[in-house]
Amino acid sequence: MYIIPTILLLATAAPSSNAHPFLRKGNLPSDQQYVATTRSIAPPMPDESNTPLQGTRWTATDLYYEEDDELKPALDDHPATLIFNDYSWPSFEDDADDDIVSLGVDGNTGCNSINGDAAVSTSTFEVSDARMTMNICEDTVMEQETAFRILFQQSVTYEIQESEPQVLVFKDEETDEVIARFEPLPEPTLESDWVLDGVGESWEREITDTDEPVTLSFNSDGTYSGYGGCNSFNGEYEDITIEGSFYSMFRTAKFVSTKRLCEDEINDQERKVFDALRQEVTAYRLNDPQFEHSSGLELLATTVSSDSSGKFQMVNVDGDVLAGYSLA
Repeated sequence: MYIIPTILLLATAAPSSNAHPFLRKGNLPSDQQYVATTRSIAPPMPDESNTPLQGTRWTATDLYYEEDDELKPALDDHPATLIFNDYSWPSFEDDADDDIVSLGVDGNTGCNSINGDAAVSTSTFEVSDARMTMNICEDTVMEQETAFRILFQQSVTYEIQESEPQVLVFKDEETDEVIARFEPLPEPTLESDWVLDGVGESWEREITDTDEPVTLSFNSDGTYSGYGGCNSFNGEYEDITIEGSFYSMFRTAKFVSTKRLCEDEINDQERKVFDALRQEVTAYRLNDPQFEHSSGLELLATTVSSDSSGKFQMVNVDGDVLAGYSLA
């Protein structure tokens, strides 16, 4: 897989001091305020420009198969998806129209992940610098991939039809023939069943084989449970995400696990998973485009401290990925 360039920005770290005693007890006062900051990873600042695609997520319903000269339904068991960044920046092409912006787009063909930067107006879409993984899948999935890749290989027009649900339609710019239809992709939520795909940094994520998959489930009743590769665990959690914050956050309480001992590598991986969950506050990120699937969960390193008055809790997200999960 080609490495996707990333932008690293620096921000001021939160004040350093001991964690607030209420947090150690797992008893969060209702008037406490969390502020999410980032020390090493941050998105580009939003541009005032906007397009109908910005910040939207889609799954294909129909794709055009050129060899058969017809639209065919997308594969239900191998969904093809498109996810557009929620921030944009002006296009720097010499001949670019003032209404055209650059917008990051991430896709999954049902077999491979693909991404690039798109020059987008209110009606046109053209991707440059596309990158894709190189997995080989069964023939029907590879045929769908060929149909899907057209969107990343030529200039197309698009429109969003305000039906229920909405329909995103792509057309060939020259022939005006429909080449793809998409419907909104449901937003991923923390309350899902997850399977570990590795611990450590996003690009160097490692996973140790275990007798059963390492799992994590968050439930709507405020409980969570899972299997760490050696021991089962469960507890309670509270989602404390602040609206408008770049990172979402939760805190756990009453973490309980069995006490088996396994091989050193398995124990070490399990410890990293448990440490990610038992932070006083855990920042998490959903649907990171680095995942092979359309949805993903990353648990990030987070530190908590209080200011001089002890009234506010500062959450500093270091940007370090402690554990990454895919939907089960």
